[in-house]
Amino acid sequence: MKKPSTAQLIAERLYHYENEPETTLGDLVDGIEDLAIETGDLDLSLAISKYRIEERYDREYLGMRGDMDAVEADFIEAVRLLAFGRTLIEDRNASAALDNRDYTLISSTIEKEEPYPAVLINKVIGAREHELPLLERAGYTLFNDAYLPPSAGKTAD
Repeated sequence: MKKPSTAQLIAERLYHYENEPETTLGDLVDGIEDLAIETGDLDLSLAISKYRIEERYDREYLGMRGDMDAVEADFIEAVRLLAFGRTLIEDRNASAALDNRDYTLISSTIEKEEPYPAVLINKVIGAREHELPLLERAGYTLFNDAYLPPSAGKTAD
């Protein structure tokens, strides 16, 4: 019987976290940490180290009142990429190399002066570097959960 790859083992733990309500983020972190120790995978160890450092800082200096959402999201993103056999650095380098990407969605949005959901800028890798400058040049401003065109502020009284 063929031994599963590290990426497959990561994907299995991630699947349990995402699909079984009783599996917590702590369970995922502990499982990934065990896997990092078992396999000696440096990328897994780095993801765990980053998470544990932030977790320790939150516990010791902020009394567990800090906002760990971004840290947790970064950890899950790193784990998800490793499940596909890629690292966060490789993925960011690949997205930065896509300077000639297709901007039809963002261009169409700007042309029609439609609102653009902020989540697309805040969650999509590379959007902040590529799409946000286009919106800012077009005069869009952030309001609540969307970037609004300049015409949105000009209403008739």
